[in-house]
Amino acid sequence: MASAPSSLEPLLLHKIRSTLLSISRQAERDLELLPSDDVQRRIHTLRVRMKKLRAILRLLKPGLPPATLQAIRRRLRILKQAFSRNRDQHVLQSLAAEFQVKCSTHGIKLPSPQHGNRSADLPARMELLRLKATAHDLTHRLETLTIRPLDGHDIARAYASRYATALQGFRCSRKKPTPERLHRWRSPVKDHYLQSLLLLRDRRHLKLSRRLGSWLGQMHDLSLLHAHCRQHAPDAWVRTIRRRMKNLLARIFRKARRLFELSPSKFLRRVSASLLAGPPLRRPEPHHPFLL
Repeated sequence: MASAPSSLEPLLLHKIRSTLLSISRQAERDLELLPSDDVQRRIHTLRVRMKKLRAILRLLKPGLPPATLQAIRRRLRILKQAFSRNRDQHVLQSLAAEFQVKCSTHGIKLPSPQHGNRSADLPARMELLRLKATAHDLTHRLETLTIRPLDGHDIARAYASRYATALQGFRCSRKKPTPERLHRWRSPVKDHYLQSLLLLRDRRHLKLSRRLGSWLGQMHDLSLLHAHCRQHAPDAWVRTIRRRMKNLLARIFRKARRLFELSPSKFLRRVSASLLAGPPLRRPEPHHPFLL
């Protein structure tokens, strides 16, 4: 039998809505400051904010009309994907700088770092105006968002559902660890970490999920380097990259076994007890990791 509604539930829903708006408004500011600030830092921050919004919206999915959710997600994709090619290029540049000595020794040609080349990073004026309009529309949609009644159990189930998806990604990747599977797995792991920042009072779990998402990101970056070096590098150097990927993969699976030690049903029971009991939840302060 379902338990009675908790007095924490209105606070929890208010916290989620307030955080959504804070992140969206910060994304608008990122675009405003883009021409005058560190371009790469602002681009990275903007992309991270879109991931945060995507993760938190999953918690509200049971209370949102499908058309509303699709419209918001479409704007998130526009803002996130606008700089995806820029991001991959700078990943290769960063790795080239990291391996500069070894690369030059083996005659590997990698993209040259373009420090200070702001014009190569900035979008065209009309494209920037379009992105600003998209971000403004996103904030407006979130300000006027109508959510059907939700209780703590609804949010706990949505949270545990993403945990289950991340667990399934772990099982699939362990069975056949292709770069594509590992890259797909990173998305629910990252969502789970970002949702945990808002909902879970467990530093150990937060640390495990943050590290796992970070290592999966490193694996993706190494996969980009490997794909590039297969065309430009001798076999000996490609094998060196593969060994590094293999070692990282072993660490990833060890970390994942610790993170996903609970079944989805046990995790749901734990989360429900955590959300419906304990100290009142408040909106994250400006220094909270979710809002940085």
